[in-house]
Amino acid sequence: MSWKPQVFKSGWQHRDPAIRAAAVAQDDDPELLAQLARICEEDEDARVRGAAAQRVEDIGTLLQAHSREQDPAAREALQARLRVLGASSAPERPAIEDRLRLVADTEDRELLEAVAEHAPEPELRIAALGRISRQGFLGDRAIRDADAEVRRTAAAGITRRSTLQRVIEATRGTDKTLHQALERRLYQELLAAGDPQAVAREALAICEALEDAALHGASAGDAGVAARRVAWEALAGPVPTDLQSRYQRALERFTTGAVAGEPAPPAVTEPAPPSTRPAAPPTEPAAETETPAEDHDALQAAFDAFMAGAAEVAAKPSARRLKGLQRQWQSAWNALAAPGEPEQNLAGQVESRLAELQGMLREQQEQQQAQLDAATSLVERLAQELEEGALHQALESRAKLQELAEVLASDQRWHAIKARMATMQGRLRELRDWQHWSNNKIRKRMIEEMRVLPEADLHPDAVLARIKELQSRWKELEESEQIPGERHFSAAPWMWRKFSAGGQRAFEATKPFLDKRDEIRTKHLAETKALVAEARDLIASEAPDWQALNRALRRARKALRSLDEVPAKARKGLAAKLKRALSDGQARMQEHYEEVEKVKRRLIREAAQLAHLDDRAEAIGRAKSLQSEWKAAGSLWRSRENQLWAEFRKPIDPLFAALKAEDASRQAERSAERDAQRALCAELEALLELPDAELTEHEGKARGLEDAWADAGKPDPALRKRFQGRVRQLESRLAAHRRTLAQARRAQRWELAELVRRAETAQRSNKLTDPLKKKLTRSLPDVPGDDALVSALLARFQCALDGQAPEAPDHDAPETGTRAQRICIALEYLAGKPSPPAEKDARMQYQVERLSASMSGELQRESASTEARRLEREWLALPYFEEPPYDALQKRVRDALEALQNK
Repeated sequence: MSWKPQVFKSGWQHRDPAIRAAAVAQDDDPELLAQLARICEEDEDARVRGAAAQRVEDIGTLLQAHSREQDPAAREALQARLRVLGASSAPERPAIEDRLRLVADTEDRELLEAVAEHAPEPELRIAALGRISRQGFLGDRAIRDADAEVRRTAAAGITRRSTLQRVIEATRGTDKTLHQALERRLYQELLAAGDPQAVAREALAICEALEDAALHGASAGDAGVAARRVAWEALAGPVPTDLQSRYQRALERFTTGAVAGEPAPPAVTEPAPPSTRPAAPPTEPAAETETPAEDHDALQAAFDAFMAGAAEVAAKPSARRLKGLQRQWQSAWNALAAPGEPEQNLAGQVESRLAELQGMLREQQEQQQAQLDAATSLVERLAQELEEGALHQALESRAKLQELAEVLASDQRWHAIKARMATMQGRLRELRDWQHWSNNKIRKRMIEEMRVLPEADLHPDAVLARIKELQSRWKELEESEQIPGERHFSAAPWMWRKFSAGGQRAFEATKPFLDKRDEIRTKHLAETKALVAEARDLIASEAPDWQALNRALRRARKALRSLDEVPAKARKGLAAKLKRALSDGQARMQEHYEEVEKVKRRLIREAAQLAHLDDRAEAIGRAKSLQSEWKAAGSLWRSRENQLWAEFRKPIDPLFAALKAEDASRQAERSAERDAQRALCAELEALLELPDAELTEHEGKARGLEDAWADAGKPDPALRKRFQGRVRQLESRLAAHRRTLAQARRAQRWELAELVRRAETAQRSNKLTDPLKKKLTRSLPDVPGDDALVSALLARFQCALDGQAPEAPDHDAPETGTRAQRICIALEYLAGKPSPPAEKDARMQYQVERLSASMSGELQRESASTEARRLEREWLALPYFEEPPYDALQKRVRDALEALQNK
């Protein structure tokens, strides 16, 4: 084991407390980090304990050390560390359970406010707000917090009406839900307190509701009317006279419209307020006493001087000045020989004014004594707070004393209090320096947060809100370090420059968004102004388009609810214009509704007369005409329109009952026809699922389905399209199958002709051996024998195998070759293919003969494909020949046939 650590110990183990405190605050020695909790609780020097407290991460350790700590500076350091950890947003912050316990156990108001303002977890902020009663702070959190639930919790704790009004104004454009809830709460509180404006507003709403109910035919016994009467009687304050009269008139409307025997609602009147005017004193004849004129003038001058001096004393109370005025008046009164009634009146006024001023001076002295007592109490509390290291409370006490100093500066007793305050100034500055040291750490974190704010994935509004919060927090930190009566104390200039530069960069990052939003809001403002102008034009029109006016009013209501989408400066004026347009438009619409209701009432009466018509057709025709008039008359609001429509339809619906029955019968028949047509479509589709070979066998059934379709009644357009499509598909498949069969049989005939040619060639060259016969016989295609050409070829094949001569003599072989050549030229002519040059003359001769036969009518007209099939069969039926070469002619024939097939 090395001896050096035993001799040369680390700085945090040094005997000098200053060195030890510096090492504890900065070193990263693992052994030091492991001993921080013990140092925080047990080190003999308060500075070392305070430095260790700034690096301890465990809240439980800090709370235990705080409960034992006696030194104010160390207690403040522990308290500052608890505030940092409680409100920390760092990734390695303590567990939320520990911080919740800290919030529940602590009595440190600043810690609670720091957690409520800066803690990242909403539930932690809510828990802290539950223990805070400072109204200003609760109002700030209700305005600025990013979480809606936290804002609601903060607002729920506000009890001061001025703070509540501030929050309502601030949330007008940021949190509509909270704004409306707080407005309702404030209104109910004002109403319960008897606020004149709230009472007048509620009374006006009750009157309007009663008038609307009377307009819509409600009776005095309706639940809504009774509820309004109860609400009126529950009003806590005096109701304006005009609203009382309006309420009485509204009740009289129900009384007038009540049915016989129904009691009229009682009239509610407000008792007349008692007169506050004092009764005139009884007048008695005064005895006339004569006083010399000069004595009266002297007394009047003394009276005027007394009143002028009394006004000065009232403006600036002074007991000495008042005693002087009293002596002067007494001297003038004593010099009077025989006072009469005028002099007695002057004396009475002087005595009344003197009593008033003496009462004022007594109140001033009592108030001054109360202020001195408060100052003495504040000094004692300041001393105790400084002893305990409670800087914020001490600064509050010091600020209150500073306010009292302006009032008590001329009082000799204040100098002793002032001298005692001077002795505490050093301790106050020491605590302020510790607070400044702690606040600088917060400022550094705020500078870093402001620096990275432009890169944060936040909405620009959230960035702006965070900038304002950080700036407000910076201001609060500076205000918390100010000692009343001393020069302004601020953070290091470099800190403010970095903080300000970071805020400017963050703001510049949001500027494109703000510019674009301003552009959109300006556009929306122009659209809303155009909407107001449109609504105004429609309202001013003598015969407006009522539907267009109704749509414009709906759009105006929507625009009034979305004023956040226009520039803030224009919202108030635009809201006033929208409200005026809505009010005027609604009044115009109400006039229109009354006219529409009159027309529809007339139509209802005419509809009721249709039941007396004997001719149902005439009644139905008239009913349809009335329906057209109903639609042309316009529409009312939904509930009223539905009610009148039900009354209108009641006599008309029975007229259409028989028509509906007939329509139902026709629909049933039509449905049966459609079902039969669907069944035919399904059967035809089932046939289409069969293979082509089987489909040919069911062709007759398919034709039967076509006949059944023709007899199925009027076809449904969709089903007809479906059936015809399947018929076309069937015919296409059948035709394709026939073409396939024809192609197969044609190929089989060519194959059979080739085998006959091989057999006859082998016979003529005496090479037809038995093995070759067997091979050729096995190669015979399975060709149906119902074709004459196939039968002839099979006969020739059998004759060749048997060694017999064919039935047709072949002594005309040259003629056969000529026929073969002519067939080849004819096919090439039909296919449009050129013949060999050697056969140019034969080709020309064929064309001339064909033209001549066609002109003479000897040539029967037929299509090219039919003629090609005929020539093909002639070629296959040709007897055996050798000249011209068979293979060459056969290739030309095949090429021509292929060209014709591809046309």
